[in-house]
Amino acid sequence: MKTLKLFLILFMAGFVCMQSNAQSESQSSDTITYKSGSVYKSGVIISQKEVRNLLNGDSAALNAYNCGQRFKIAGSVVGVIGGASVGYVLGHYLTNSISGQELKKSTKILHSVLLVSGVVEVGLAFYLNHRGSQKIKTSIDLYNGKGSNNLSYNLSFGLNKNGLGFSLTF
Repeated sequence: MKTLKLFLILFMAGFVCMQSNAQSESQSSDTITYKSGSVYKSGVIISQKEVRNLLNGDSAALNAYNCGQRFKIAGSVVGVIGGASVGYVLGHYLTNSISGQELKKSTKILHSVLLVSGVVEVGLAFYLNHRGSQKIKTSIDLYNGKGSNNLSYNLSFGLNKNGLGFSLTF
């Protein structure tokens, strides 16, 4: 039993060392990063045009970047429309409650539909913006050589069909 524990500890320590070594080797002066909605090269924000020029040599990275930008634009448009419909309904209810007027049944139904659709649109906008950011990060990983072309692995611990244990997937 002690041998198994020692083996597991050594295996985990080796795995951690491999990950930290792979991360330190991947840092070079030609890499770009994506943080808080902006793309950086050597710590300086670069424009969308410059990013597209950098990614021009890698069609998969450029396509993923353009797709991510389209998702983010669509998310912004959908978010504005959803926010406007929610704001309209809340503003209408507020002005009517201040003036003491009662809303007609048809207006209440319309407001309910607008409110629900507005909330759904805002949720969809968050999803589209998140998906766009993921696509942009994927494109940058492809450019930096960390994309699907490289060998990737995942170590997990938990239950599987054979019982409790480690799972290493490549």
